[in-house]
Amino acid sequence: MRRLLLLTMSLFLLVILTGCLMSSEEFQEIYEHSMDLDDDGHRDPKYEFGDDCDDHDATVYPGASESCNEVDEDCDGDVDEGFDKTWYLDEDGDGEFSPDPVVSCTAPGDVVSRNPGADCDDRDGSVRPGAPEYCDGVDNDCDGEIDPDTALDAAVWYTDGDGDGYGDPASPLSACTQPAGAVSDDTDCDDGEATVNPGHAEVCNDFLDNDCDGTDNTCARTGTLSLANADVIILGGVQGAEAGVAACGIGDLDGDGVHDLGIGAPGVTGRGRAYVFYGPITADSNLQDAPATIRDTETGCLGAAIAGGSDLTGDGLDDFVIGDPCWGDTNSDGHADGAVFISQEPPSGTESPVSDWLTINGAGFRQGVGAALSTRGDVDSDGRADLAVGMPYGDRRETDCGQVSIVHGPITENPSTSSGIQLYGISEGQNVGVTFTHDLDANGDGYSDLLVGQPEIESGDYRGRVEIAFGPIREDSSLGVASTWSGGDGYIGLGAAVASAGDVNGDGYDDILAGAPRTLGSNWTQTYSGKVYLVHGGADGPDDLDEDGVIFSGEGGTEAGRALSSAGDFNGDGYDDILIGAPGDGDDLGGAYLIYGPVSVNRDLEDADLILRAEEAHHLAGASVCGGYDLNGDGYDDLVVGAPGHDEIGVDAGAVYIIFGRGL
Repeated sequence: MRRLLLLTMSLFLLVILTGCLMSSEEFQEIYEHSMDLDDDGHRDPKYEFGDDCDDHDATVYPGASESCNEVDEDCDGDVDEGFDKTWYLDEDGDGEFSPDPVVSCTAPGDVVSRNPGADCDDRDGSVRPGAPEYCDGVDNDCDGEIDPDTALDAAVWYTDGDGDGYGDPASPLSACTQPAGAVSDDTDCDDGEATVNPGHAEVCNDFLDNDCDGTDNTCARTGTLSLANADVIILGGVQGAEAGVAACGIGDLDGDGVHDLGIGAPGVTGRGRAYVFYGPITADSNLQDAPATIRDTETGCLGAAIAGGSDLTGDGLDDFVIGDPCWGDTNSDGHADGAVFISQEPPSGTESPVSDWLTINGAGFRQGVGAALSTRGDVDSDGRADLAVGMPYGDRRETDCGQVSIVHGPITENPSTSSGIQLYGISEGQNVGVTFTHDLDANGDGYSDLLVGQPEIESGDYRGRVEIAFGPIREDSSLGVASTWSGGDGYIGLGAAVASAGDVNGDGYDDILAGAPRTLGSNWTQTYSGKVYLVHGGADGPDDLDEDGVIFSGEGGTEAGRALSSAGDFNGDGYDDILIGAPGDGDDLGGAYLIYGPVSVNRDLEDADLILRAEEAHHLAGASVCGGYDLNGDGYDDLVVGAPGHDEIGVDAGAVYIIFGRGL
C-alpha cells in the first residue's frame, strides 16, 4: 500500500512538471501522435475513430492504393485485389504445364503459364499428356490409367479357354501383367478341348488332332489291306446271287440315328433280291440272316441298282429305292420295261414284297427303267429331295439314246416315268441313264446339278463322254448341249462311272469324279488299266477335264474307274476322300483304292493312301463302291465294297465288305 501511494504521487508531480515545460499545442501534437504512430492520418483502431489496419506503416490506411506485395494497403480485408498472381510451371521442361497453381506477384520461373496444364508429374519429363505408355507403374500419358494394355512394351498373351496351358493363336491379348485365363503360348490348335495341344500325345479315333501337328500320326488306315481282313464281311446267300453288284449305305430307314446298309443281289432265283441290314453293323453275316429281304414275284433282276439316303416320300424317314431294269414286258416285244420301287416304311422280314411299295415302271416301252438311280439331289432347290431314274434304252429321239427322268419329291403315289422332267439323249447308242448322279452342286448356286456319263458314245478314235447339266432343272431338255467332256487323251469308255467326290479340296464347291476303265496303250491297243479324273468345282462350274483335272492312273488290268464314290470323311480330318473301284479283268486282283483329301496332283493308284485287295482273282471286288455313311455308329464314315464274283458260298454268290473309318 505504501509503494502504490509513492508511485501515484510521483506521476502527479511528473505531469505538473511537464505541463510547466511545454505549450498546449505541443502537448496536443504529442497526444495526437500517440493515436497515429505512422502519421498517415488514420488512427490506430484502438482509439476512437481509428481505422488504420497497420498504424506502423504509413502506406497502409483506408483508401490507400493497393500494390501486389502481400499487404492489404487499403485496409478492406482483401490482399492484393485486382492483381493475377496465379502461375503454372513447367519445371521438367517437357512442354506441358502443371495443373497445380503457384501464387506469386511475379513470375516464379522462366517457363510459366497463366493457364493450368495437365502434366500429372511436373518433375519427370517423360510424364505428360500424349507421352507413350510403358509397363513401369507410372501413368506416363496422364490419362489416369497406369500400365494400360496399349503400353508399348506390353506383352502379348493368348486366351487359354480350356485351361491346358496352351493359348489360342486367334485370340491375342496385350497386357503388362498376365491376365486371368491367358498364357504366353500360342500353339493350341483347339482351345475348346483340353486334350488337344502340342504337348498332348495323339489319341486315335477321337476326331481330334491331339498333338496339333496337322497329321493323324498313323491313326488313319494306310497301306494295303486284304479284304479278307475287312471289319465286316457279308456273304451272298446262294450261288449266283451276285451280292454286291450294288451295295451302299441307304441313310437311316428306321430313324434310330444310325445309317443302314442296302445290298442288291440281282441274280437270286431269276428274279433278284434286295436286302437291308440295320445299323449299327459290327459283325460278319450272311444275306440269309438279313433283317429285311425284299423280293418280287416277277422275273427280273431286282437289286441291280439301289439308292437311299433321303426322304422322298415326305414322312420324315429316309427311303430305300431299288431298281429292276429287267422287270416286265407289258407290250410283249421281248424287251424289258424296267421298274423302280420306293419303300413307304422300313422293310422287315424275310419276305417283304415290293408290291407294297410305290412303283415306277417302263409304261410298256423298252427302256430299262431303274438301271441306275440317284436320290440325294434337289434340282429345283425346294428343300425336298428328287428321285432321278435312268432309262438307258429309251428311244425318244433315236434308238437307245436313253434318258434320265427326274421325279420331284415328295412322292406319295405311283408316278410314271413321263411324269417327271426328262433329260434325253439325242444320238443313237448314247444310252443316257446308264450312269449318273445329281448328288452335287458343282458351282455352289444352291441347286443340285446332274452329272451324266455316256461311256458308249463314239468320238473319232475314242469313246465316252461326261456331261453336266446345271440346276435348276425345271423342264425337259436334251443332253449333248450342256458342259461336256469327250473321250480323248488315250482313254476309252469315259463316263463308265461318274460320282460326286464331295468337297475334296475344302473350297466349298463339290468336285466330280469320272472314270475311264479302258485306255489306249502303245500302238493303239486297248488296255484295262483305267484312269479316273477328279475335277474341282468352282463358281463358274468344274474345271476342264484334260487341262485341270487330277488324274489317277491304274495299272495292269484293274479297270480302275469302273465304280466311283465319295468316301465321305473317312479319316476325320475335315476333307472329303475318294473311293475308286477297280474290279479287275481276268486274273488281275480287283479291289478298291482310297485317296485322302485334299489332293491336287496326279497319282498312280498303286500309291493310293489305302489299297483294298480282293481275296482272290475273279471276285470282282470293287464292282461297286460306296462311302459317306457311318454304318457302325462311331462317328466316322465307312467304306463299302461289293464283290459279286465272290464264291465262298457258291459260284458268283457274291460278298460285301465294310471297312470302318478311323483316323484323328
